Amino acid sequence: MPNTSRKSARRAISDAAIAKATGHDSKHWFKVLDKFDVKKKGHKAAAEHLYDNHKIPGWWCQMVVVEYERARGLRKVNQKADGFSASISRTFECSAADIINAWSKPSLKKKWLGDDIVVHKVSPPKSIRATWNGDAKIQEPGTKSISVWLTEKKSKDGTVKCQMGLQHEKLGTAAKVAKAKEWWGDRVRRFSRIADSGSR
Repeated sequence: MPNTSRKSARRAISDAAIAKATGHDSKHWFKVLDKFDVKKKGHKAAAEHLYDNHKIPGWWCQMVVVEYERARGLRKVNQKADGFSASISRTFECSAADIINAWSKPSLKKKWLGDDIVVHKVSPPKSIRATWNGDAKIQEPGTKSISVWLTEKKSKDGTVKCQMGLQHEKLGTAAKVAKAKEWWGDRVRRFSRIADSGSR
């Protein structure tokens, strides 16, 4: 069983946020993942286990496993087996189809992502996979390293919102994580303006 001596590791996401998004707090999910044996089976298999068998939204599967690995001393902050990763999550007042359109339609994609991102797989309405084609100071162009998960929700008054969770993986250093987060923060702000203007 993984080492449990590092439960004080710094948390990137609050327990309240995990409980709100998944229906259970981290203590519950950590027990599930202890039983699954993440150390032996790996991060990807653990995330798929939560998604397939416990119906956690895609991005939150990743985040719960990441928090577990940090708490159990299996990784440093932002570190994964193949390098470091940057993650970001935002909720927009639009549908999953609108977000997929903004990633896939060349004229819209150009407005907020430019030519730095090449989309290579779209699985409506839940996920997008993309390749980094931007600044080499962040990552080598041509690296397939970007995963996006979409979770659409409709309120009682009919308002549709969609959470976009993004993970940029295979980053070489913590410094590159900081640069990637800054880059994505700017792009998300650009997308917010597009969503607010209704030009989608």
